[in-house]
Amino acid sequence: NKFKGINKDNLYKYLDNKLTLSYTHLDNYNRCKFKYYLDYILKVNIIKNDFSIIIGNICHYLLSCMNNKDFDIDKYFNDYLSKERNLTNRELFFLDNIKEEVVFIINTIKKNIEYTTFDKELYEKNVYVNKDRNIKITFKGVIDKLMYKEEDGVTYLVVIDYKTGNADIKLDNMDYGIGLQLPIYLYLSSKMNFNNPKVVGFYLKKLLVLPTDNKKDFITSKEDTLKLEGYSINVPHILSKFDKTYNDSKIIKSMKTTSKGFYAYSKVLSEEEIDDLIDKTDKIIDKTIDDIINADFTINPKVIDKDNVSCKYCEYKDICFRTEKDITYINRSDKDV
Repeated sequence: NKFKGINKDNLYKYLDNKLTLSYTHLDNYNRCKFKYYLDYILKVNIIKNDFSIIIGNICHYLLSCMNNKDFDIDKYFNDYLSKERNLTNRELFFLDNIKEEVVFIINTIKKNIEYTTFDKELYEKNVYVNKDRNIKITFKGVIDKLMYKEEDGVTYLVVIDYKTGNADIKLDNMDYGIGLQLPIYLYLSSKMNFNNPKVVGFYLKKLLVLPTDNKKDFITSKEDTLKLEGYSINVPHILSKFDKTYNDSKIIKSMKTTSKGFYAYSKVLSEEEIDDLIDKTDKIIDKTIDDIINADFTINPKVIDKDNVSCKYCEYKDICFRTEKDITYINRSDKDV
């Protein structure tokens, strides 16, 4: 199952001396270099059911347009679908239910406005970072939502990424370049032209999650599923600018305070730790780029604490024929960053 390797000059010629990378590319490469090679160099992509992608895209689109003056969810929903492939009646029925869920999400977001002093928002912001080596290299990403407040020469900033699929906010695989979704969007926000930016938080907002708390009424439990999940600054007077209810937050999951300070399960970081995350992410991106342009496409799936994070959802098992000695075993503690 081994190959002799790729000539770098041939690789650059094949790529037309340019390469574009995103979070997904980075994550796939660091899970298994050979999988990245199949997916993004040879483009041996397996055709998948695209309906889940349509669901994600339409949710993102509607949420990005919700503050438009002419926003009408039925009109925007139908306009978006008119540009998609022909959908089955079953898919249309399901999407109509999704539309109703988005109505609830939008109403919840608007309700939460009273809990923040942030008064500016940006949606679907494309960010491009020049990472040129001996070929042109661009690292790119789309930030779903940026909320910010300009005050006394400082731009207080919150980064939000919408997720309709599975997502994890843990950063315990960061050293291996895996699961960097939140740090990547934090990093991209640092490359935007804000005046004296100060990050207050970076979060995921999980959409279309079923409520599971039977101790609360259904609506309250459903609103709880839409709370932001991620990391906040540990400076109360700064955090309060974004979340006036941070003592027992109505918008951030597990954010509370006690007489001794932040609640044990509140995920808070110092300004220095946030800056270190940005710097560390930049170095991981650089290392990944250097490995790619060195044509390193080894079969090297990762097993982290007995969990195979590379092969269990991989479509290419019948191509790589990986053996036991190909696997990279990693042991680490379960402690979160």
